[in-house]
Amino acid sequence: MPAGRTSTVSWLASLLVFIAALEVARCRSSAHQGKKMVPVYYDIGACTDKQHFVEVNNVTTIMDEWGAYYCSASVLFLKEMKSVSKLVVIITKCTGGKATNLCEYYLRWVWTTALCRFIPARGMVWSPFYDSFDPPFNCPVKGHYMVRNATLDLDALKTVLPDLHKHIWPVEIQLFNESGELIVCMVLTAEFRHVKGKAVAGSPS
Repeated sequence: MPAGRTSTVSWLASLLVFIAALEVARCRSSAHQGKKMVPVYYDIGACTDKQHFVEVNNVTTIMDEWGAYYCSASVLFLKEMKSVSKLVVIITKCTGGKATNLCEYYLRWVWTTALCRFIPARGMVWSPFYDSFDPPFNCPVKGHYMVRNATLDLDALKTVLPDLHKHIWPVEIQLFNESGELIVCMVLTAEFRHVKGKAVAGSPS
């Protein structure tokens, strides 16, 4: 084959490879476009294996147009908490399902300093959950509260749990009063899913 023709064929082959690479990149971009990570919450309630002084009733969940869950509930404090002396968050990681042989302890957060100011601070993983309390969750804490359309801050959560979507996450939350008594013990399970498009569901108001 003449050198000039060989060069032309080679150039055309390179061009086809380049065009194919662009098409693959375009398809991958389209596949990711509109994707969003959304939380799914379930098994929400008060702990049943510890003595505490809170009741969680009338738990409901709704989804927004993406399929992200928002939780509502009635929370009754049976004992006043003048101040919070300790906040504990215990996170378990489950892979493939929520069963004893599929789950393992993942981490434990403990805070003990100035918690009545720390809990309402902005930019926390729990900030949207805190904002859902009516009346506001401020010290002293007592009586009846409504939680409306509660969720978590996924951007903040991804900084501490980078593999969110790969596992199921049972969580236990404990709050101790000024005397060191366990007043609040709540549990929930969360999953985080990547979705594309819109789910058919109601939106939180």
